[in-house]
Parts: sequence; C-alpha cells; structure tokens
Amino acid sequence: MRPALARSCRGLAFVVPPAVHGGAEARNASERFWGCPVVTVHDSEEATDWVRERLALQQEGSL
Repeated sequence: MRPALARSCRGLAFVVPPAVHGGAEARNASERFWGCPVVTVHDSEEATDWVRERLALQQEGSL
C-alpha cells in the first residue's frame, strides 16, 4: 500500500485532539512511514486549509 500511496499522495492531514500525546512531534517519523508530506493538526478546518494550500502549490508547479 505505501509504495502506491507515495506515488499518488499529495499529503496526509491527521486531526488529533490536543490532549493526545505526541501529535505534531511525530510528524517527521510519519512522513518517512507514509512516504508523503504529513501534518498533524487539532481541528478539521486547519487540516482543510493545509490540504487546499498543498493542492494550490501543486497546481502552480511549486511542488
């Protein structure tokens, strides 16, 4: 699954409650595991904003 995901994935956004230990600190390990950019945020609006930004950068060729 991961090789195919790494080829087609533009990024993964995980929404984790603030009380969960290790949230954003695990980001670098997550990127190595999934093979694409990963962000851990505390609410779905922040995740949606990050995804939209990634897609816009892709469309303009910045990624």
